[in-house]
Amino acid sequence: MMAPLKADNYTVKDTKDDNQDSVLPNSDIPAVTLVSSRTLITASAIVSENKCKSEALPSMWTHSSDEVPQANKESRSPDAESYTSSDTNSSDDDALAVKPAILPQIGGTLIIAFTYLGFGTFLGFTGATLIQMTDPQSDDLYLNPTQAALFTSLNYLGMAFGCTCSGALQVKLGQRVTLLTVIPLSMAAWLTMAFVPVDAIWLIQIARVIQGVVVGVIYVTSSNYVVEVAHSDYRGRLGGTLAITRQVGIMFVYLLSLTNLSWREIALLCGCVSNIPPFLGLLFLPNSPRWLASRGCLEEAHKALTFYRGSQYDSQTELTKISEQFSSSGKGNSFMDQMKMMKDRRVLRCVFFMSFFVFARQFLGNTVVVSNMSSIFHAADVKLDKYVSTVVSGAIRVSGTFVYLCISDHVGRRPALITSLLMCFPCLLSLGVFFFLKTNCMDVHYLDWLPLTAVGIFNFFISIAVPVINILPGELMPTSVRSVTTALLCTVTCGASFLSNFTFKHFHEVLYTWFWIYACVCVLLALIAFFNIPETRGRVLEEVSKEFGDKFESICSSKHHHKENQNSQNNV
Repeated sequence: MMAPLKADNYTVKDTKDDNQDSVLPNSDIPAVTLVSSRTLITASAIVSENKCKSEALPSMWTHSSDEVPQANKESRSPDAESYTSSDTNSSDDDALAVKPAILPQIGGTLIIAFTYLGFGTFLGFTGATLIQMTDPQSDDLYLNPTQAALFTSLNYLGMAFGCTCSGALQVKLGQRVTLLTVIPLSMAAWLTMAFVPVDAIWLIQIARVIQGVVVGVIYVTSSNYVVEVAHSDYRGRLGGTLAITRQVGIMFVYLLSLTNLSWREIALLCGCVSNIPPFLGLLFLPNSPRWLASRGCLEEAHKALTFYRGSQYDSQTELTKISEQFSSSGKGNSFMDQMKMMKDRRVLRCVFFMSFFVFARQFLGNTVVVSNMSSIFHAADVKLDKYVSTVVSGAIRVSGTFVYLCISDHVGRRPALITSLLMCFPCLLSLGVFFFLKTNCMDVHYLDWLPLTAVGIFNFFISIAVPVINILPGELMPTSVRSVTTALLCTVTCGASFLSNFTFKHFHEVLYTWFWIYACVCVLLALIAFFNIPETRGRVLEEVSKEFGDKFESICSSKHHHKENQNSQNNV
């Protein structure tokens, strides 16, 4: 039998019966068990490695002996997270019924969302300025076709590197400090682009790669922070806020292209607007409560939850659930710890599945359309001015993301994702038909309306699908390995983005083939989502990740049993 565990002035005997009374020191009066053995062991294990002061833990785990009511016996079930006395049951029930505060969550999300505004300006910059930069008649910097292809695609290699680095940074520093570290680098890259010498093509390419590295870190880190601090009732809408600010960032650059500003002035404005506000705002936000719990700082985790949920909300229950998952799967409080936990077959299956999913998503045509919007309209010879067409499409993307924001916590993630992907299919198919006819020198003047219409409808529905895909890795991966797995998945995403953009730019003479490929991928991912992605709306992260792992466990088990049955039949 293990030695008794001590929590402040209580001694809890290590027995299999949670209902056995504990004993107060220096007293013959039996004290009731304040917490279940499992919960107390979880807290004690975390406290043993805690760098924070253990005496400052939340009151759910620490009580002094004079706080125990001796007149009234208290009862609790083995899995409850806090005790209730007979004369306070009604008041505790009222406390449990209190909903979490929404305004602090909105405020924190809006500050984080400004980092995604920079993500949007990064994505939309080439789509709005590439025609200026590839104009051979210009007196400013000129990019030839190969240099232009690298300029629109090298940044995704930088993003891949940034995503990989973000895992270790998040584990070591936490999401908030990681963002505060990389935002100044983003500002420096924008300033370099704004003031680069005319003949320094290599320097603007390096600045673009550095932007990609920073955006890669922001892409993973900001999403993880919002997922971890948002309550399950609001997680879909708050996560969608990141997507809508990204679309606003793209739209912001497109609007600037309508002015008489040069691409250098546009770069300077993008750098100031997208970096200064989030840096100042992050100084006033707490760290993620789940990251703090993984480091053993339970008091700070409780304060962070209280900051985002309000003082009236029962944050202790949520904190206990977080601690229990760390107890069952490990805390993962270092990069190597999380890498070791990924050897678990359940985790590996989920990572391999999501890797394929996020790789394929880059061949939906989304990043290609955003990065080459004005070029596509130029190739299609649309009657409307190509810059005005780009702005119209950008406005449609914002409206689509706003629709997602309104329906995400009402309709659910799966229906929104599947429906939007299926609606993208005919748009991409018709674009392929248009460019096929145009490439083969057929008369397409009666189809002048088709490119703008198809791209507009596609932009609307893809803006609903992409936020769902972006938030899924953070929701489906276990908390104990979320920082590393989401970073790896985003690395795969950025590698696929580089591949899709580079190939599209180099083989633009067969545009119709690419649009048909993108249409087929839309149908493929819709089918995969229908059969394999669980609904995450309104559910606790730990519950969702468990169901996702169980799904693949059952699939692999059924295949294993089927193979065994076949072998036994062959032996017979």
